[in-house]
Amino acid sequence: MRSFVQKVLHPYFKGKCFDLGLNPLTQRMIWLIDCWSLHILAEFRGFMKENFPHILLLFVPANYTFKLQVMDVVFQWPFKHAIH
Repeated sequence: MRSFVQKVLHPYFKGKCFDLGLNPLTQRMIWLIDCWSLHILAEFRGFMKENFPHILLLFVPANYTFKLQVMDVVFQWPFKHAIH
């Protein structure tokens, strides 16, 4: 997850700020993620708060991913079922 944040999520945020003419130092981003055990670990949340305080974690309640995370419905579910 740390690699994902460092190599994908944070660069995406900075790129979007640039595209929109916004200062990334004054902007915030909400990251809507599920309650997977790794996501809710105090260690991961501490890493995010210390290194990426502009990325605010918002957790989807358990068993609501299918309603609140579009990528899970549109991409991941069909992909997972296709490989089974």
